[in-house]
Amino acid sequence: MLYRTAKALSTYTSVREVVDYLLSELVEFLVLDRALLYVNIEGDHLHLYQVKHSCRQGLLPSDREQELHVDIPLEEGAGLTAMAALNKQAYNIRHPEQSDLINKELAKKIGLNPFALAPLIVRETVVGVIGIDRSTENGWITEEEFQILLMFANQAAVTIQSLSKNGFDLEREARNADLDQSIVP
Repeated sequence: MLYRTAKALSTYTSVREVVDYLLSELVEFLVLDRALLYVNIEGDHLHLYQVKHSCRQGLLPSDREQELHVDIPLEEGAGLTAMAALNKQAYNIRHPEQSDLINKELAKKIGLNPFALAPLIVRETVVGVIGIDRSTENGWITEEEFQILLMFANQAAVTIQSLSKNGFDLEREARNADLDQSIVP
């Protein structure tokens, strides 16, 4: 998987291709319910760029999830996804319902499952945040899976940064990606 991912990331020519491949690989390899990628828009906010869902065992996104339009301000108190970007720190949350760091408003939109977040960082610049989750009945994100997420985040950050000539290109793709909420077979 690692070789295949490294090779794919070095051959893709658009951010959309990279993100699509990365999230699909994470969902399939780690047997996740969902993987999400937020992009940093001009240091102001994180925009939900793309979501990949698993369709194993008949899992399908609800209508609500298919039409997610989420922007998270990059400020203290905006929730754990913002904190991951601001503090440049990854998190693995096994019991989100018990965490004071969870943005309850965002949780209503995207759900409240065990999850992990990793910032995408290149030369101290946060490109975005990647998140993965799995429903409680399927178990939380293990430490080994969390380490795989961190490795994917590092590779994705460098690739996305190199493909994005400036913030405008990435922002334009982010707007177009709102239409690209898809399911992984």
